[in-house]
Amino acid sequence: MKSVIGWCSVMLLAAWQSTSLYANALHESGADSIIAENMQALLTDEVSESSASERQSVQQAIPVAAKGEGSAMRGMANQDAMTLEEILAIALRDNLGLVSKELQLQNKQLTASASFRKMLPTMSLISKRSDIMRNTGGTDGITYDTTVTMTQPIYKGGALWNNWKSAELQETQARLDLLHTARTLIKDVKTAWYSLLEKKLLLKEAEDTLVRLRQLENNARSFFREGRMWRNEVLQANVRVAQGEQALITAQNQVELARSELNRLMRRSLNHSLETNGELAWEKLPWTLEDAYAHAKIHRKDLEKAKLDVEVGELTEKSTAAATSPTMDFSLAYNWNAQEADYRDRDSKTTALLTMNWTAWNWGQTAQEVSAAKATTNKNRITYDDLLQTVLLETRKAFLTAQESALRLEVVKKSLQQAEENYRVNQLRYREQLGTATDVLNALDLLTTTRNTYTSALAAYLTAMAALDLAAGKGPEDLERTYE
Repeated sequence: MKSVIGWCSVMLLAAWQSTSLYANALHESGADSIIAENMQALLTDEVSESSASERQSVQQAIPVAAKGEGSAMRGMANQDAMTLEEILAIALRDNLGLVSKELQLQNKQLTASASFRKMLPTMSLISKRSDIMRNTGGTDGITYDTTVTMTQPIYKGGALWNNWKSAELQETQARLDLLHTARTLIKDVKTAWYSLLEKKLLLKEAEDTLVRLRQLENNARSFFREGRMWRNEVLQANVRVAQGEQALITAQNQVELARSELNRLMRRSLNHSLETNGELAWEKLPWTLEDAYAHAKIHRKDLEKAKLDVEVGELTEKSTAAATSPTMDFSLAYNWNAQEADYRDRDSKTTALLTMNWTAWNWGQTAQEVSAAKATTNKNRITYDDLLQTVLLETRKAFLTAQESALRLEVVKKSLQQAEENYRVNQLRYREQLGTATDVLNALDLLTTTRNTYTSALAAYLTAMAALDLAAGKGPEDLERTYE
């Protein structure tokens, strides 16, 4: 019994001495302070300010495949960040698609003005010189003749009037088309804006994740040097760092592409330096489905344009049928006739002329043209009815998408809280050596994925709201006054 007690005492003394030597060696090597510092950083939910310099080194160390001249200039020049309202103003002023629609509106305005002027009197001047070589009934010689004629259409079967009203409706259609294009552009700009903000947040998350992975890698190496961790966990940490670097490259390229899309909409160089001043902020869904339906029926510009197509078709029918009616013109002519070019010895006369013209038979040509115009009008009515259903379906889809995005955002928000708590627990377990580095890496992957999912869900929700505004025909109140 005494021998057993003596053996146990010797073993306890040896263990105490080895523990003291290990602690002294650990303290002298500084590994315990390294681990403590890295664990303190890992236990912080957000990357601390002390890691800002490391994040900057991460940004500089990772090359970007899509970086071009614009990205290099962005680091050299400090440009004032732009808000969404400023970007929208530039896009509505300079976008090529909108400029094209403005030119189309200008064309229709000039066409309508020209159609109105066809109902006004016209003035013509005819001057001629006749050289009579042989005249058996009179004298030979040179004759100068000048006639000034004013002609006023009296009756054209309503063709001129209907053509003018049709041109006015087409001008209105061009203005509606311009407004619809402007609203579509606003939706596209908002989509690109939310996408850029999303990509920038994902980039920041990729940078922060890479900083955490490198801190965890340093911890794993320190534990391995002290024999407190297997080598496979160090290798796993190395692989995760490499994957984090690849994710950072992808995130940086996605930011560049989103920035280029906004530049395109603003008619700027794709490499133009563009910084944003804004953030993804949740907004309450302002629509009910019934309200969106009612608003779309009244305010969708493409629906109004299709309705005007029916009216234009009816006017075209009347203009075509006018060919079966007689036409009447009044003209007043003043004529000078002389033997000399200076018209000194001249004869003059004034003639008033009332002309009626009636095409009595043209083998049914006019009747066929009227039938074709009626068929076009009927087609336009069917197109309007079909477009109305399409608009309501688009509105329904947009509303359900926005509603789905809002519900999804709430679910992801709860998941994010759980992922953050899971990451914190695994960090504590790892610090107490109750868990492995693999557990922390898996928890970090889950947290990063959930944060990215939440950011994307918020951007998708805001994008869906912009699409719903377009589908319901909602636009800036001052937009229509701009194009009056």
